[in-house]
Amino acid sequence: MCIQIDPSLSEKQNDRIIKFIYDICHVSNSYETLIVGDFNLPDVSWEHSICLENFREDSVNKLLHQQAQFVECFNELGLSWSLTTEPTRRKSVGGKMQESLLDQLLMNNDGLVCGYQMKSPLGKSDHSCIKVDLGVTGYISSVPNISKKQKWSKITSDEIMDFSINNIDWNYSSDQLSSEDMLKEIEEKLKEISDIVPRM
Repeated sequence: MCIQIDPSLSEKQNDRIIKFIYDICHVSNSYETLIVGDFNLPDVSWEHSICLENFREDSVNKLLHQQAQFVECFNELGLSWSLTTEPTRRKSVGGKMQESLLDQLLMNNDGLVCGYQMKSPLGKSDHSCIKVDLGVTGYISSVPNISKKQKWSKITSDEIMDFSINNIDWNYSSDQLSSEDMLKEIEEKLKEISDIVPRM
């Protein structure tokens, strides 16, 4: 799906786009979904999946609220993204070059995008082109089993602690284990904890 979000959208229009993204992802829940385009979310830290480090819920800044809603939507749907720090738009303003990350690739399966390359803008556009390498084949005999993303925000630290105390024996199986075997046992115990985290 291709998308362009206009920063001048009204709150109602903004809510409709977010609902549309939810609907698309729920309808295509059994299929791989890729959403690409100009999201116009300049205050989003894609590296940390948050909207501005100093953003507060009581902020009166409408644009920040709208951007925070999109980030919450992406996180709740378990979408991941490819671009984290590379600027996709460069514009000279007052003799100074402004760079921002406005374009993005969102997906519900990390294996869907094998790689990407930033290319020069087309025509007079100030947005870079993004060449995307997709991990798809020409023929699919059955619907692939999509690996859903774990949502750590859906489980509390108390729940994790209770599970690890009540369900996991943290003692080693033997006093004669090598360091490699000890590490393997710890990894298995941590995987048990990880498995209780909901996937979406």
